[in-house]
Amino acid sequence: SLNYPVRALSFDPVYSGRIIAGTDRGLYQSQDNGLSWQTFSAATTGQLVNVGVATTRSYVFAGVYNGAGSTVELHKLGRDGSDSIINFPGTSPGKIFFDGWSNRLYIGTPYGVYRSSDEGATWQNLGGGFQTLGLVAKNSDIWQLSYDGLMYSNNDVASWKTLSSTGNLIEG
Repeated sequence: SLNYPVRALSFDPVYSGRIIAGTDRGLYQSQDNGLSWQTFSAATTGQLVNVGVATTRSYVFAGVYNGAGSTVELHKLGRDGSDSIINFPGTSPGKIFFDGWSNRLYIGTPYGVYRSSDEGATWQNLGGGFQTLGLVAKNSDIWQLSYDGLMYSNNDVASWKTLSSTGNLIEG
């Protein structure tokens, strides 16, 4: 079993039964739907992976935080064991999401949502609400949970619509 608090979770789109978990002590993987766990990346061992984990066909993206006063690093971990730190726009990402339908990577930040169509090499500011708490995307549909409420865009982010204000949301 995994003996650390899990902060983020991602299912592998290539290998059935493979799960990647971001914990208080690094990234771990399971090849058997969570029955057993192994260290995924030595580069993240002992680090707090609390921002998010997104798994693509080629990479695992993980937000790593080393504690108070440090910045969040966005790691791009290859299936071959490679690890590189990606520059991302603005301030620290709050959430990470990969849309397998459109092959786009999204990060939610304190000041809105950013999208990359080239695995983090470049980023486009999409706007959105203040302080991303949750993020989901499929094709051109994007949902962002933020301090401004539940936001939605269905037109590749030409505009955002507030679906629910913060007064109607329950954090869980």
